[in-house]
Amino acid sequence: MKKLILISFIITILISCEKASDYRYNLTSIDGWPILNFKLNYTIQVPDGYEGMGMGGFEGNTFFKKSSDNNINLYYAYCNDLFCDDFGDSLGNSVPNSVQVKISSGASIKLNKKEYFYQNSEVAGILYYSDNEISRGRLFWKDSGTLKAALEIDFNLSEIDVVNKIIGTIKSK
Repeated sequence: MKKLILISFIITILISCEKASDYRYNLTSIDGWPILNFKLNYTIQVPDGYEGMGMGGFEGNTFFKKSSDNNINLYYAYCNDLFCDDFGDSLGNSVPNSVQVKISSGASIKLNKKEYFYQNSEVAGILYYSDNEISRGRLFWKDSGTLKAALEIDFNLSEIDVVNKIIGTIKSK
């Protein structure tokens, strides 16, 4: 009986530790990286040499920046027929283990990896991404207390550290 209780306890511990694979980052500035307007109330930093307009738009904001080697593409355009919003759909009240997104071909892919970004010990954002060599990611950022789609990212998985550094520079104006 004692062995059964001990085995049950160990299994419970192992199951609860499954979430430990989610990574956590604190927001910080990076010296030497230019500060860009990201959204109406936010800035972001990207390494020198990234190409693209950054934030622009006439009927609301859009954003596009890519690395010169095309290994990282950062963009958003949350638009309807009349206007573009800074944010897309909200994540909802709970944080799912994965999210489904459509890619340009119309197919859906599962983003099954998560990384958390913190400011003052509170979650500021969650990056969901696939574990494919050519990965797709979607960043949900807390705005007015709600996690909302904030950035789409296409990147080589080998560049995940740079992607995380870029996301970690997002700041309120």
